[in-house]
Amino acid sequence: MRIVKLWITVLSTCVFLLGNASASLPKLQEEGEPKASTDLGAKVFEENCAGCHEGGENIIDEKKSLKKEALLENGFESPQDVQQIVISGKSIMPSFEEILTQEEILAVAEYVWTQAENDWR
Repeated sequence: MRIVKLWITVLSTCVFLLGNASASLPKLQEEGEPKASTDLGAKVFEENCAGCHEGGENIIDEKKSLKKEALLENGFESPQDVQQIVISGKSIMPSFEEILTQEEILAVAEYVWTQAENDWR
């Protein structure tokens, strides 16, 4: 009987820990969900991204700009892909997971994708 109680305690603890670990990760915007605020996205971009990506460019590597063609060539096929790079960072681009809120991450990713689709006009 003690072994059964021990296993129940261990399993309950694992379920609790796993549930809390996934709850702390930002939720990526899914297809069909309402779009994040364009104004917020523009503000977040200006304050955090424009230093390297003004007008959708990339001052470090022009092949990795935020223009639609470059995004697609570099494996970005949706705003969700942009969200992921904002969260995790890559190369010299830092992760913004600890800097931006989930709402800001969603907004800036949607803003970047919309601007890319409109050729940053």
